[in-house]
Amino acid sequence: MVYRFFNKHVLLATFIVSYANFSKAQVALPTEELAPLEIYADRLVQPSEFVSSNSGRTISNALLGGARIGIKDLSEALVQYPGYAAFRTTPARAAHPTTQGVRLRNLGINSTSRSIVTLDDVPQNDPFGGWIYWQRYQPSALSSVNIRPSSDSESWGNYGTGGRISMKSLQPDILGLHTKATVGSDGEREFSLFANSKIDDLSSLSFSGILGETDGFFTLRQDQRGSVDRKANSDVSSFSLGYDFEVEDLWRIEVNANRFEEDRANGAPLAVNGTEATDISASALRVFDGGSSGLKLIAYHQDREFQNQFTAVADDRNSERPALNQFDVPASAKGASLRYFTRIEDTHEFSI
Repeated sequence: MVYRFFNKHVLLATFIVSYANFSKAQVALPTEELAPLEIYADRLVQPSEFVSSNSGRTISNALLGGARIGIKDLSEALVQYPGYAAFRTTPARAAHPTTQGVRLRNLGINSTSRSIVTLDDVPQNDPFGGWIYWQRYQPSALSSVNIRPSSDSESWGNYGTGGRISMKSLQPDILGLHTKATVGSDGEREFSLFANSKIDDLSSLSFSGILGETDGFFTLRQDQRGSVDRKANSDVSSFSLGYDFEVEDLWRIEVNANRFEEDRANGAPLAVNGTEATDISASALRVFDGGSSGLKLIAYHQDREFQNQFTAVADDRNSERPALNQFDVPASAKGASLRYFTRIEDTHEFSI
């Protein structure tokens, strides 16, 4: 019993000495102070043309294509809205189509669009992949772009889960001619034209066209490139023709057609893609109560031809091989809608 009692005291003394040495070692460690971290933040100042309302955020024509401000494509205007995001931040003139999906409220993290994009109430998302060809739209031909980051757009289907971006064309009764020639860095060259003219008191004709190309830019730093690396560039053309007329001051009929072609090189000799798109739509509008309510019938047909090749580049970036050859990806979409709309006390919109 004495021996066991002695061992307990020896162990306890050893533990006390060890703990004391450990405490001294902890106290002896030098104190290191970090430099202060200061954060300065300013609110994002929106242009005066970026108007907020109960129906969302609206970009007016002054920002889209007016004389005071001009933008290259619609994506440059949309990025000013904090809730807008694309799968990649690469400019539309050099981004692969599959990376141009649209997200509002940061809903979804992949390249599939989570928001519907419409032009005069006609869906514009690609029937196959859901992305948007932003270069096909001429900003000066639009009167406004409205952004609704809300779930009330779910009536448009799965693409409307995250909200809606609604583009509106200039009214046919607004006569005008807008031309623009651009020469910029990275070998950018573009010419656009928009014309709207009345045929008589009841009908008018509109035309818009875009021809653009760019030598592009490298997607990697110079010290990361190899012999297979090329500039990412694009060559696009888009032409739209619209005709509208009134029937006995009761109905307004509009017929529109668009042809879009695009060819892209995506940073390597074999990594290329191309698109051919044809859209035709017709609408009939009947307005009641002095324009505060009405009935609108829309029908449309869309046809797409998409070719694309993804490649795998070697680690030394001196060779590549095809990884996925989508040599022929046809897609088409047809649709129609009948909508009744009205305004309640000039502050709320209701449609069904």
